[in-house]
Amino acid sequence: MGKETRKIPRFRNEQEEAEFWDTHSVTNFLDELEPVELAVKKPLGHILSVRIDSQDFHRLTEMARAEGVGVTTLARMLLKATLKEAQARPGSQDTLEEIKATLDELARGQKKLLEGVETEASARDR
Repeated sequence: MGKETRKIPRFRNEQEEAEFWDTHSVTNFLDELEPVELAVKKPLGHILSVRIDSQDFHRLTEMARAEGVGVTTLARMLLKATLKEAQARPGSQDTLEEIKATLDELARGQKKLLEGVETEASARDR
């Protein structure tokens, strides 16, 4: 007695598809599956743990949400931009003081941006 041959139905939305797969086994549809190529990114080489105060964390979280990225992704993006900017300055020696000054400048700009977001949110809540 052989396996019953079935076809994977077309779904109208993800909810319908999820309900289908909750009650069916993919092993019943192996003849319909196709191999796929999957590229896996190499993990980043180093992990840097940085302590920040609660207010800065919440600001970073709001900024990340506004950009549609994760908090750590945004932090990495800001760090890379800061390092690139410091390195691009004529005569720069990439000193810690130059990097700190650039980070402070970015933080002031981001603070102004978040103050605007908070003002808009407060106006909506009224």
